Amino acid sequence: MILAFADDSTVEVFETVEQANGYCEAIDVENQEYTFLDERGFLLRPTLTPPIKKKLFGLIPTVGSGAFTLQQSEESREDLVRKLESGEVRIERGPTKICSLSDLKSAVPSLFHS
Repeated sequence: MILAFADDSTVEVFETVEQANGYCEAIDVENQEYTFLDERGFLLRPTLTPPIKKKLFGLIPTVGSGAFTLQQSEESREDLVRKLESGEVRIERGPTKICSLSDLKSAVPSLFHS
């Protein structure tokens, strides 16, 4: 399970990194607009593969598509889990059936240390 916290105080839940790639644009990942956590509440560090290619099309900058992988770390982000539990961060409907805090708690009880 992958939780993608967006800068706008929302989170989307993904079952796989492939699902996350389908929803999160690589340019936004590169710009650090998402913070990814695993089902334990530990940070997942994104690595772009291949790196995004930026080009100029006339005077308009364009960005090529890219993908990313997620590398596990041992850095806990309990602050984000607490914000999720308190309702400060709301769950957005994504590709999974998880769309509420109770759904998430049922699917990933190890995330919450109650």
